[in-house]
Amino acid sequence: MQINKSTFCSAPWFQIRNQNNMTKRVCCGIKKLPEDDATNEVAPLDYLNLPHIKKLKEQLTTGQRPKACQLCWHSEDSGNISYRNIINDMILGDQDKNWSTNYFKNKKDFTSDIIVSADVKIGNTCNHACVMCNADNSSLLYNDWIKRKDSPFVQEILDQNPDYFEQVKFQGYKNKTYRKYIEDTILNNKHLRQLKILGGEPFMDKTLLENLRLIPQKRKDKMTLTFVTNGSIDFVPILKSIGNFHHTSLIVSLEGVGEVQEFARAGSKWSTVEKNILKGLQNNLDVRIHHSMQTATILGFQRLIHWCKQNNILLSCGMVDGPDYLSIAALPTELKDQIIKDILPYETSFAKDIDLESGHMEFNKLILMIKDYNFDKKLHKKFFEYVEWYQSNKLIPKLENIFPELYAYRKG
Repeated sequence: MQINKSTFCSAPWFQIRNQNNMTKRVCCGIKKLPEDDATNEVAPLDYLNLPHIKKLKEQLTTGQRPKACQLCWHSEDSGNISYRNIINDMILGDQDKNWSTNYFKNKKDFTSDIIVSADVKIGNTCNHACVMCNADNSSLLYNDWIKRKDSPFVQEILDQNPDYFEQVKFQGYKNKTYRKYIEDTILNNKHLRQLKILGGEPFMDKTLLENLRLIPQKRKDKMTLTFVTNGSIDFVPILKSIGNFHHTSLIVSLEGVGEVQEFARAGSKWSTVEKNILKGLQNNLDVRIHHSMQTATILGFQRLIHWCKQNNILLSCGMVDGPDYLSIAALPTELKDQIIKDILPYETSFAKDIDLESGHMEFNKLILMIKDYNFDKKLHKKFFEYVEWYQSNKLIPKLENIFPELYAYRKG
């Protein structure tokens, strides 16, 4: 089989990713395909051999650019590293030099035979209720929102999907379909080399952790393991209990330092999170920070960068665009310009590495993305309405006390 390297992507050939409702995708960047809605009961390898995924493989292998992969094409056309670049290097570069050549040498169709990489989402079981999150990804928010269904913010979701709560109800890690998926993807898959576990909060799934412990050491020696965690649970003893893998890394999601973190991630205690992160570093663990940039926390971004620099921790960053009233478009232009000015001196401390959830985000690209947002008065107004609603029933620091300069721009 001839491969066009300019478009070829190994994700639909060798990678599986489950959503919290157990539907499947091939990666975190692809646009949801209509056929994916009916894949919650489909086995991992069977998914990669469904007709629409085979068609995707054929297009990517023969030099075509599917619209579903627009995120990668945009990154590459802008001169940046795309998820396609990342996954090709991660999957194919992890094997011996002749692995991919030998695999495709005699390939005559677009059938996948093995799964090498998996992104496993454990469901919405979580001990945080974050300002930018939803019931799909947080069981605490599910319990909160179902009590406040009459809120306009919840009604917006119910207007789009009246069965939303019924669907989310079964998205915890105790779901039988999820447990079967874990068996197929991890326990019974001797070819697995890259495993990324996301939440909810993955360290709350004790059965999953036991499954990882039970993987034979010969397989662990060839596996790279990544956890995306909120940092609320001491991960040092957990990682020791599951044993040694070829490489283990942790991506801790932080929205800020101190009260900023405790506001944005209701249920989070900064003293506990900081203690767990620093303990991980003291135990020579590979720990990184990932930040979701949004209007509610951006005024504390400089302090977060300083904290990361002070503790010699790599920082990666993504942008919150949904809900749109939390995006940087809700931030007054004057504040946005001041933030850019404040963080420019920190360029050398910003991460140059790659976060597989958000893609490659270098410092200069981050600055350009912040600049690209145009101030929207309607979103600005809705932002304050949402924040007031979000914090109204939570014992968290109030945003107006954390960032009074932000509230100075509030109109009405």
